[in-house]
Order: sequence, then C-alpha cells, then structure tokens
Amino acid sequence: VSTFDKTIPLLFDGNRATTSCTFVNLERRSVGLEVYFSLGSGELWSVDVVDVGPSANLFTSLAPGESVGFVTSGNAEQLTEGYIAVFTVDRPGSQNAQETRDRIGGTCTSSVYFRPERRSELVTSMSPSYEPTFVLPIDNRNEYETGIKFINNSNEATQVNLIYKDVKGRTVASQTHPLGKFQAV
Repeated sequence: VSTFDKTIPLLFDGNRATTSCTFVNLERRSVGLEVYFSLGSGELWSVDVVDVGPSANLFTSLAPGESVGFVTSGNAEQLTEGYIAVFTVDRPGSQNAQETRDRIGGTCTSSVYFRPERRSELVTSMSPSYEPTFVLPIDNRNEYETGIKFINNSNEATQVNLIYKDVKGRTVASQTHPLGKFQAV
C-alpha cells in the first residue's frame, strides 16, 4: 500500500444492509476522485448504488471543500462484506489518469441487521496515517445520538482539535481536547 492509497475497511450491502458514504475535498483546488468496491479477496465487486445502478467503481471531480456521497441499495438477497479503495487522480474516469497525493476525507456509515429485529450502525472514517485531518458527518435527527471517542495510542501527549461546520462548510464552533500518552477522551 502506497502513501496515497486511502481505504474504507468496511462496506456492507445486501439483505437490507446499506452503506452511505461521503467524501470531501480537503485541498484548495479541484481534485479528481475515483472509488472502487472490492470483496475481501481483492476482486472488484459490482455494488448496486442508489440512482447509479450496479457499479464496481465511481468517479467525479470535486471543487475545493466540496463533498459528494452515495448510498448502496441493500437489495441483494445475501449480506456481503467488502471494502472501498479511494484514489485521487488528475483526470477522473480517464484510462490515462495519474494518481495524485491530494487530500480528501471520507466517512461511511453501514446500517446492518445482524438480527432481524435490530439494526446496528457502524461508522468508519478514512484517514491515512500521514493525514492528521478527517471529516465525520453527524446527523442527530430522529432522536439519534452521536458519540465520538479519540484514543492517543502513542507515548507522547497530543491534542485533538475539533472544528464543527454546517452543511455549507462554514465553521460554527471549535474545541480543543488535550490527550496524554495512551489516554482516551
């Protein structure tokens, strides 16, 4: 895996399970984005995406600060688990596209019925180890509650800087949380 690879390690679809993903351009210029769906074996997986249809990959271009998202349909009979590989490129969708080191953030939420009567939601954020910034969309409508936990798994103190933005990308609040070595908050 190279330093510009980005992965969402969990994607569920089928048997009423759906996955909703959002990606945001963290650069100050336009960025090409290509998303590939893969099974655990590494082979491409054609996933039924709402308003797109079955596809093993999606691609687009994002303006600075712009976000894009998709939702899988969950219509397949069998629950399938895979992952998403995300690449930034200079010419999205082109056979001659070259990978870039542009920064993007991404989050996926999978709604899975592990038992017929009980739905669980799993949130997975994409952030390569070299990237100190990520975006976590939060939706607290319908009496949902969101919990976030940060863990410093190093032997050096650090801090977490939270910046809350509205849907248009405007900052509405910010907080700083110090984290001692091996501390959680």
